[in-house]
Amino acid sequence: MKTLKVSNSMNIIKKRFKKAFILFIIINVIFNFKRAEAQNDTTQAKNQEFNIDGIEVVGQRAPALYSELSRQIVVIDREEIAKAPVQNVNDIIQYATNIDLRQRGNSDVQADLSIRGGTFDQSLVLLNGVNISDPQTGHHNLDLPISISQIDHIEILAGPGSRVFGPNAYSGAINIVTKTAKNNSMDISSYAGEHGLFHTGLSVNNYNKKIQNYFSINNTQSNGYAGNTDFKHFNFYYQGVLKSKKYDINWQMSYSDKAFGANSFYTAKFPNQYEKTKAGFGSVKFHKKGKIDIKTIIFWRGHTDHFELFRDNVNAPDWYKSPNYHFTSIFGINNNIYKISKLGKTSIGIDLRKESILSNVLGIAMEDTITGLFEKNDFYTKKDKRYNSSVYFEHAIFLNRFNAAAGVMININSLWPGKIYFYPGIDASYKLNSNLKVYATINTAMRVPTFTDLYYQGPTNIGNPNLKAEKSVNYETGVKYQKSWGKGNISIFFNDGKNTIDWIRKTSSDKWQPQNITNIKTVGFEAGFVFYPQYLLEKQTFVEQISLSFGHIYKTKSSDEFQSCYALDYLHNKILFNIEHKIYKNLIASWNLRFQDRNGYYLIYDAQQANDIQKSYKPYTLLDCKILWQHKNLNIFLQVNNIFDVRYFDFGNIIQPGRWMSAGFHWHIPLRQKI
Repeated sequence: MKTLKVSNSMNIIKKRFKKAFILFIIINVIFNFKRAEAQNDTTQAKNQEFNIDGIEVVGQRAPALYSELSRQIVVIDREEIAKAPVQNVNDIIQYATNIDLRQRGNSDVQADLSIRGGTFDQSLVLLNGVNISDPQTGHHNLDLPISISQIDHIEILAGPGSRVFGPNAYSGAINIVTKTAKNNSMDISSYAGEHGLFHTGLSVNNYNKKIQNYFSINNTQSNGYAGNTDFKHFNFYYQGVLKSKKYDINWQMSYSDKAFGANSFYTAKFPNQYEKTKAGFGSVKFHKKGKIDIKTIIFWRGHTDHFELFRDNVNAPDWYKSPNYHFTSIFGINNNIYKISKLGKTSIGIDLRKESILSNVLGIAMEDTITGLFEKNDFYTKKDKRYNSSVYFEHAIFLNRFNAAAGVMININSLWPGKIYFYPGIDASYKLNSNLKVYATINTAMRVPTFTDLYYQGPTNIGNPNLKAEKSVNYETGVKYQKSWGKGNISIFFNDGKNTIDWIRKTSSDKWQPQNITNIKTVGFEAGFVFYPQYLLEKQTFVEQISLSFGHIYKTKSSDEFQSCYALDYLHNKILFNIEHKIYKNLIASWNLRFQDRNGYYLIYDAQQANDIQKSYKPYTLLDCKILWQHKNLNIFLQVNNIFDVRYFDFGNIIQPGRWMSAGFHWHIPLRQKI
């Protein structure tokens, strides 16, 4: 059966490639392609490229350049974001090979992030290095207060990162880095599309040598591509920077407000679901420079979740009492001290984090009821809180060809009083020559159960307050190659997970309940390359970039006598192909082909039989295209996603969008400097 499935998948790929090639030819005829003459020197073009080797990324406790790291880190830079056929954060992330992004709602409405086969609760999300992951559920980890136009670059750490970021960086972490003010300017963006899609955005930069300020405000809405998939999304973001010779201070604050139809989000039986979320966030980072650098971050995040199983209480049965109301609050202090010497970089850090929840579903019953913070009709009858303390030590050495970093996280959590846990790890790499590097890593990781894991009670689910922490050991080796005309990488990894938290049951009549009895072993392979023809030929070419990547994951579990809800529902195969080319002068096109083959099944509700029917996921191939015209500070684009209007399921019984066309612009307006 597996051979037949792979054969069918390859036939689908061949058909899609043929259609893509035909469409490629048609569009180039329409635009009367004329090969661009070499107007700029190749050396000048290289200088304009976004050089990721020289940027600072969060792969270690102490600051490190991308080129210094002995880990597999993917960096999506601002040029790649601008050219890609995407208009939101979730869509650009899914163009990474090691990412499985399963969208319940499009345009950043809601999505589950998975890295290298992990579950949506096993990946950590950071905004400018601050952990904003939600303790209620991983479904809210990507409730971001920014739009894609505010992003400078995205860093994806593949594999365990607990010794660097702390608990819950179990299968990986993603850090979203926003733009900072580099001049006085204003940016205006807008786009519109099918299904009533409309977006407006405004950002303002205020810059001088000591203080920089950045403001942005965005609003996006749509009538929905299917019944009950409409949404409205508003966010505000502000960032400020104060710089001096001895210290830097960086502060940020944001507010996000979403309301959306949640068609079949959590059950196929009742598709007319509805959800509203609001989030506030603020942080201050102090950086003292000197022989010993000290970085201190103080942050807070609040998140409300209002969920209706029956939208506006329409057709609600008698047993349905009220919507679910949740408010989670996170307060944390992170301090990191590091010193650079002849022996390398030494870092010592501490992280203190308090997570609390108010809810009418999750937590321990309260004597008094508390009125909702943002919704007057919401009320909370339960609460809980926990404290997490982590101490970090890491040392990194950088020799002529050999780099290595070793460290440990020591963790204490109030969920397990009196217990201390150690999570060590080591990364090492060796340069065989100036272009070729081999690396190997061994890292351990942990995950703390969410409040949903501990307390959720529903018609088909029951929580478990006695859960233990998930633990894993990950082994990885790989090779990286880089030249001016291209780069590539190959990696093989093995993850041995213990006490894996999985919602399981013995029979279909039992309730799903999270348990620690599942041990998961994951084996994976990733390979990819990017080719820049103009640098190899040393002249301007029609094709500017070609990239191809492939990811394969296979998982096994020890508890075969139980049905698994999440642990074995993962992306088995993923292929990405991208080509960027000129059409005429400043007119360019970017094509992205994505093939996904998922392991697992989803449930379809059968009203006649009054139960759920299991249906396996089918592989699918999607083609997206963006045509971009760039002239000085103005960009105008036309974008078509899912060109062949493929009907597919990627998360439960939620039908994903078909063909969707949109168009818009981004205008950067320089403002006069103050004298």
